[in-house]
Amino acid sequence: SVYWCTFEIENQVPDKTTIYLGTGYGFYDSLKMFVVRQDNTVETLETGDTTSFDERPIPHRSFVLPLALASGERTRVFLRFAAREVLVLNLNLYHGDSFRAEMKEDTLATGFIYGVLVIMALYNFCLLIWTRDSLYFYYTIYVLSSGAVGFTLMGLGFQYLWPGWPGWHNVSLPFISILNVVLSCQFFRVYLNTRQDSEKVDKLFKWLMTVAAVMLPLHFFFPLALAAILGTALILLLALL
Repeated sequence: SVYWCTFEIENQVPDKTTIYLGTGYGFYDSLKMFVVRQDNTVETLETGDTTSFDERPIPHRSFVLPLALASGERTRVFLRFAAREVLVLNLNLYHGDSFRAEMKEDTLATGFIYGVLVIMALYNFCLLIWTRDSLYFYYTIYVLSSGAVGFTLMGLGFQYLWPGWPGWHNVSLPFISILNVVLSCQFFRVYLNTRQDSEKVDKLFKWLMTVAAVMLPLHFFFPLALAAILGTALILLLALL
């Protein structure tokens, strides 16, 4: 899918400033910004997730584009978005100070959330070692896999774990989502004791696990958009169960 949008922006402060365009999304195959200056010159900035993370103009988990404006300058901006998977548009403009404050808050909030998840996983792993109860093992991998889905979706995996592997980044979200379905089904089977208490529900979980396990290697051969849809559909089916 390809989408275009355009807007005008004016710098009303007395000094030269840099505006940051935040997208809130990290899976655009191609993102191009065309800046039409007042003298009709056109500047182009291009990025995307088909290149390494280090090539982004701003090192952020989602795509952020800088736009320098002289005092009193009014300019028109054209944006072109392209993606083979789901395309999300969530645009925000930040002044330099507000952008730095937003990045700080985002880093603190993200660190807190995933710090709690890691602590939960470690705590339950310790309970596994202490009690030898397999439930704690399945809960640990359930927490880690669920956290991995969010970690990847937010673009943090590409930023911190595989910044030089754009090919893997493109397929990582459906792969981790489908794997999460397999692991989550097994956790719920053990936690709810469906094998003894509800044979019908247990069969549903096993059916969904089997479908997800089969899809896990096969999705690499599907178009990226279809793989993303299948991963989302499996997660929705799990939620309905």
